[in-house]
Amino acid sequence: MKVLHIVLLLIITLFWSCETKLVGPGEDIGVPPETNDLIISEVRITSRSEDGDYRNTYVEVYNGTPNTVDLSNYGLQYASNGNNGEWRESTQITFSGELEPGAVIIIAREGTDPDIIFNPDYVWEDLKANGDDAIGLVKNISGTFRVIDQFGEPYINPPAGGAWDIAGITNASKDYVVLRKRLVDSPNTNWPMGAGTTDINSEWIVKDFDDYSNLGTYTRDEVPFAPEDIESIPPITNDLIISEVRVTSRAEDGDFRNTYVEIYNGTGEAVDLSAYGVQYASNGNGGVWDEASQLTFDGILDHGEVIVIAREGTDPDIIVSPDYIWSDLKANGDDAIGLVKNIAGDFVVIDQYGEPYDTNDPGGAWDIAGITDASKDFVLLRKRGVENPNTNWLIGAGTTVLNSEWIVKENSYFDNLGIFTTDDDDFIPEDPGGDGPPETTDLIISEVRVTSVSEEGGFRNTYVEVYNGTGVAVDLSNYGLQYASNGNSGVWDESSQLTFSGNLNHGEVIIIVRENTDPGIIVASDFTWEALTANGDDAIGLVKNVSGSFVVIDQYGEPYDAANDPGDAWDVADVREGSRDHVLLRKWATKDPNTDWDMSAGTDALNSEWIVREKSYYDNLGSYTLP
Repeated sequence: MKVLHIVLLLIITLFWSCETKLVGPGEDIGVPPETNDLIISEVRITSRSEDGDYRNTYVEVYNGTPNTVDLSNYGLQYASNGNNGEWRESTQITFSGELEPGAVIIIAREGTDPDIIFNPDYVWEDLKANGDDAIGLVKNISGTFRVIDQFGEPYINPPAGGAWDIAGITNASKDYVVLRKRLVDSPNTNWPMGAGTTDINSEWIVKDFDDYSNLGTYTRDEVPFAPEDIESIPPITNDLIISEVRVTSRAEDGDFRNTYVEIYNGTGEAVDLSAYGVQYASNGNGGVWDEASQLTFDGILDHGEVIVIAREGTDPDIIVSPDYIWSDLKANGDDAIGLVKNIAGDFVVIDQYGEPYDTNDPGGAWDIAGITDASKDFVLLRKRGVENPNTNWLIGAGTTVLNSEWIVKENSYFDNLGIFTTDDDDFIPEDPGGDGPPETTDLIISEVRVTSVSEEGGFRNTYVEVYNGTGVAVDLSNYGLQYASNGNSGVWDESSQLTFSGNLNHGEVIIIVRENTDPGIIVASDFTWEALTANGDDAIGLVKNVSGSFVVIDQYGEPYDAANDPGDAWDVADVREGSRDHVLLRKWATKDPNTDWDMSAGTDALNSEWIVREKSYYDNLGSYTLP
């Protein structure tokens, strides 16, 4: 019997030994890791056709929460070739069903190899990524789908080489398999931080493009993860921004006045500074910027770096080597500073601190982040979460610590001077609707939809929305619309005029529709305009009775002659033929009507006065609200 026991023990030991040797990096290492929400757990993007002419591009999404999740609250959105810095909501695939804790779903491109990606949970026709296209995991939050996690990011300036570097590996976002590390417990919308710069601080593991060993289960590779200090990663912005300001209202020790402005480049590339400068508005300057005060920069500013512009007479021991001395910089708290950019030959304010004013005197200084008179005798730091320059000072200043774009520090705080803000205070922009309708100096065109084709039911849902932000009720009999069909030889067609009637209260809109719109979509309109037969290259002008004559004060498109024919439509915000088969929303920062269509349409998403949305977007129709 002893011999039998020994033989059995040897067999069990050998079996256990063999089983232990089989456990390697490709085997499950234990309990599924916990996350506080769904996350993107694996991505494979190929930039080329593979064996059998397949393209094995896919996304895996993991549930690490302790609960079964209702997938109808989640989905994916896409940003092809950057999509002008925005997620494209029309690409959204919304999931269905439920996902149990520890389980994954797989979303595949059309035309994947069924022997490799057999039985994906979803096939997503928009998933045509080739390395520089972003994928966002979205979640329904209070009725709106918002990106909570992402692979890549929407952009205006494309990544070098047609792909993003990940974990220190060049162009790793294409032709690799990328796995999320097990130690990542939260979704992340900061792509540069998620991608990282080394194999330790990246949230991702980069594997050979033919390594499918983890597909269908959350990452089994256990790799160290130490997130990089956020202060060492220059944040991304879509253009130069004002990053720090200090304005003193009085002489300081040594009779110095340590007033300065810092400008930051977060665009991802070196910028020619000769296209930028600063302008001033002393004591409001009657509500306009003083172009004569402009200081134009020179040289080159690398990504992640700043320039400092100082007032004359600053303390050289504090502001050691400013890049520029600006003689006009004599701000004392109620003077505005504007960052300007050369756009089509004209310097235009793209970002600002304070605002020019006429009747809206702030009384010595502006409140910022809920702090009274914070625009003087404090140091103001722009938050790292601010990605865009902003010409809406009220929104930028905010009303609370959270919704302001600025951090207010004591006036002796110079720790951040010369580098972009390292203080990472939370930034939650306030819903501009919470502070009431935006102000404008006159009525403006606030939304336009022009269709070039008949739509479902034979309808043509073409309309114009006009907004009153003047602060008072307006007599509409002094306003109307004129038309220029196919350019109308470069002039407005006065015979086409529709004159309004009634009154329009502050903060309200009127809707003018083409005949034969869908009453199920455009439920209530104020006027029907038979001349409104626009199909993309026809101009619409908002007219006002000035001294007895109706004059165009704002416009969408422009009259033209044969030499200036735009073709079938105008480009808007760098969207090809954006003036047709899209919905165009006027940005909140637009305070004045504008008869310069080229300037209004702009050349990119930042300098345009318009936001271009897909033609099925009717969410803003009937109220002037941010999308």
